[in-house]
Amino acid sequence: MTNLNITVSVPHAAARDSLLNDAEESIRPHALAFGHGILVTRHSPTLYSVSTSAAVPVGETHEASLL
Repeated sequence: MTNLNITVSVPHAAARDSLLNDAEESIRPHALAFGHGILVTRHSPTLYSVSTSAAVPVGETHEASLL
């Protein structure tokens, strides 16, 4: 099973939550189907990744920051 990963580029702060929520909702079925949770990682103020993760409990979303 390969983890699914979506890269989200945020053009301005007002769009961040909507873009991240859309990405999370789009991979949720895949995460649930494989018994994974979702990990949202902040790489910079404008770059995030939303990924399925076996390290996150099923049905949960965790956040991480690499800043």
